[in-house]
Amino acid sequence: MFHKRQTVHELYFFPKQLKVQLDSIRQYPLTIVEAPSGFGKTTAIQKYLEKISGPASSVYWYTCLNEPPSGIWNGICSLFAKIDGKTAVNLNRLNLPDADALADLSSMIREVRCPSETFLVIDSFQLMKSRIPEQILHAFSVHGNANLHIICIFQPLRDRPEATVYHANIHTIDSRHLLFTRESTGRYARMAGAALTDRKLDSLYNRTEGWISAIRLQLQQYQETGTFARTQGLDQLVETAFWNTLANEEKEFILDVSVLDEFTTRQAQKMLNQKTLPDNIQHLLDSNEFIHYFPEKDLYTLHRTIQNYLRGRFFNQKSKEYQTQTLRRAAKTCSAIADYYSAALFYYRISDYDAVLNLPLDMEYLSNQRERKVLDFIVDFVLACPEEILCRHPRTIMIFALQLYMDGRCAKQRHASKMHFPLYGICSCADCPAPGRHEKLLLGYGSDTAVPIFRLRTHPSPHGGALPCRAVPYPGGGRRTGRLAI
Repeated sequence: MFHKRQTVHELYFFPKQLKVQLDSIRQYPLTIVEAPSGFGKTTAIQKYLEKISGPASSVYWYTCLNEPPSGIWNGICSLFAKIDGKTAVNLNRLNLPDADALADLSSMIREVRCPSETFLVIDSFQLMKSRIPEQILHAFSVHGNANLHIICIFQPLRDRPEATVYHANIHTIDSRHLLFTRESTGRYARMAGAALTDRKLDSLYNRTEGWISAIRLQLQQYQETGTFARTQGLDQLVETAFWNTLANEEKEFILDVSVLDEFTTRQAQKMLNQKTLPDNIQHLLDSNEFIHYFPEKDLYTLHRTIQNYLRGRFFNQKSKEYQTQTLRRAAKTCSAIADYYSAALFYYRISDYDAVLNLPLDMEYLSNQRERKVLDFIVDFVLACPEEILCRHPRTIMIFALQLYMDGRCAKQRHASKMHFPLYGICSCADCPAPGRHEKLLLGYGSDTAVPIFRLRTHPSPHGGALPCRAVPYPGGGRRTGRLAI
């Protein structure tokens, strides 16, 4: 239920971890705020400075635009002119600083005068397109004036060098601090008037994973319809914040790996059919805020909203042939790391039933996959797989049958009569007209019992009629015809 008090875009809320970082701005000569589009960087700084600034302090703001780098540098110099005209003139003489001018730049910044508390904000700094953007930022951090606090806001810089000796002077706020937790998401929703149940809050947080722009769009959707959904607005947001920032090779790679719920470095290499990852792909995996890395497991995961968008593009815009090739490659990468169940799901999706049945799905492995709904998969697979294919893989089918038997699945099936596993057994009867011949065997379940029933086709008799195979005891009571020897 949504109790409307304010529109979503009228609300501003700082998660606890962000508030702590914002309160530290006054302790540093330079603060950099680095995160992709849609993380609320500019809004957070703007609203925070409005809150803390007063008559004794000043805030000056310059936003870089799509203009030549020299024009952006002139704009930054005009920002310094607000507090120290002499320093601004000197900086302007440098034109756009290059590596040779860094020492002069640092020297000029050290001379800046600022008699009262001042915040200089440079927004969209990544648009300056300098060859040494981070070195320029480090030079800004050495001014040493306790009254001056420079704040640079930008999207992640590509090909960033290692930190320099000035790093201790720089305070960093990044996407980790800007992401909302489940608790802060709930508080923000309540401020907007959304009385969410725990289940709906879980749904909202799982869909957005704390990305504020996605939270805002989802709350707007909920306000209007009472439900959360993937909206056109979310897709546009992802295109702007993520997709459009990638090079073509990166787009193709990230689109392909999006079919995997998670992936290792080895899987990424196999998806590219390369022994090592290209530098630009490795950089994408290491530095993009929408890609999470867990080093202890060497595991990458994509932000949920990003993954939903990518899968939408993959399944709606790529050809069936392209999808089949990619899903087959994904299956092979899963098999390579012994994740045979995920491999089976991919093969099943492209109807490669033989590939599923050729996987080493033994009893121990399947028993360890119970929490992943492997038994549901077995039921769906056996009902969908053509009988002649099932008959080619008797060992795997027997394992499937025993898994379901131990779980009591077939006795609970509404359509138990459909749960027959056709096998080929080898007849060992002494009077068989064709000893050793493979005969069709149906391993099934009666509608009123969970005990497997073997039904073996009788052999034609040379004298007419039929010769039944020798009866043998079957564990669990009773006698069934046929002896299974696989």
